[in-house]
Amino acid sequence: MKALYKSAAGPGLTLTKRPEPTPGPNDVKIRVGLPPVGLL
Repeated sequence: MKALYKSAAGPGLTLTKRPEPTPGPNDVKIRVGLPPVGLL
């Protein structure tokens, strides 16, 4: 899955491919669509 990832202290995030997380017994998995155009 694509994710915004912060690998070090400092400004900025990096768009990277990350493994899809596996929800635990007390977790809920939510699919997020595209953000509104104003937030891009």
